[in-house]
Amino acid sequence: MGGPWVEPEISRTVAVEVWFCSVDDLDCGDHDHISTLLNPDEQARNRRFLVEYPRRLHAAAYALARHAIGRRLGLPPMELRFDRAPGGRPFLAHPAGALDFNLAHGGGLAVCALADGCRVGIDVEPADRPELSLELLDGLLAPGERDRLAGRQGSARQEALVALWTGKEAIAKAHGDGLSLPLDRLAVPEGDGPVTMTAIPGALPPVWRLHRLRPDQRHRLALALALAPDASALICVHDATEVFRGRRPPAASAGSA
Repeated sequence: MGGPWVEPEISRTVAVEVWFCSVDDLDCGDHDHISTLLNPDEQARNRRFLVEYPRRLHAAAYALARHAIGRRLGLPPMELRFDRAPGGRPFLAHPAGALDFNLAHGGGLAVCALADGCRVGIDVEPADRPELSLELLDGLLAPGERDRLAGRQGSARQEALVALWTGKEAIAKAHGDGLSLPLDRLAVPEGDGPVTMTAIPGALPPVWRLHRLRPDQRHRLALALALAPDASALICVHDATEVFRGRRPPAASAGSA
């Protein structure tokens, strides 16, 4: 789905899966194993991260995607082939079909969302991310969003900032143009709700959906779906941390380099 648009079939229930993995609950051996689950291109991109922690998050996100999509399709994870659309958005190139997925990582979590027949976007942040501020988001807020923040202080303002940022990121990632979208014309609800996309060129359908999820006490997820308000979505959340815990990369055989 990285290329042609797929109109959602609103007459049926769209099954959405959200998977997450806590990289902080994995040890060095687990992370070594995760790196072996990436294909050569993904490993090459992963090596571009100069700092170890972001490198681990990136690897975990792609390993999580392979696990989740392989499980959904009944295929070995390494048989999947990912590609990137011109804007950089990853999509499932093989096997081709209507399955869409999106990745995110932040605050110690790697996450993956997937759905059939509609675009999906996801973002994750820790609820107490101190770098997010009203000043940082200046110029990205739609009318009314600044007023929503103005009367809040302390942790209540921080939660609202995280909700705004993750919501905009999830919609932008589902759309495919990322932060090049005019985010100041994209008003997102504080909780679950519709997002009007009429100000965004090519953003069909005209109204999308945003769902808020809490995988644990520390993190906040925003899930965006290109589904009309009257469409039905069944959202299942899975913790895949145990899938990767206690695993080790295969030992080198005798005489190997």
